[in-house]
Amino acid sequence: MASLLEPYVGNFAKADSASSKLDINTILAGCDAVESETPAIYNLANNVNDCAADLNADALSVDGKTITGTVDEYVQGISGVQTNINNAAEQIRDASINAYNQIQQQMNDEAYRREVDEVNRRNASVR
Repeated sequence: MASLLEPYVGNFAKADSASSKLDINTILAGCDAVESETPAIYNLANNVNDCAADLNADALSVDGKTITGTVDEYVQGISGVQTNINNAAEQIRDASINAYNQIQQQMNDEAYRREVDEVNRRNASVR
């Protein structure tokens, strides 16, 4: 995960935090919360698989066919949902960090310009 830019702090000017424009901590916490719940999807897939194992050809068969292939497809689909959710959370996290850093960089650049202007003003008054 990329790191968050810190606000610029000079002797005469400092940048506001980009968190005043984008609540990055809430976004990141939300992504973490979503990801922390996805193991339940893995457990669901395992439970479906376990139940299907009990429904073998002796327990459930219609015209010699069982549900094994269908269950395997469902389990793969369920597992794919978990992967998709985790990927989406990671994409949201990355996009949010990038947006935050762009905002912070703009704020830092402005604060640095103010810093330079103040240094130049003070140097000019000393002459």
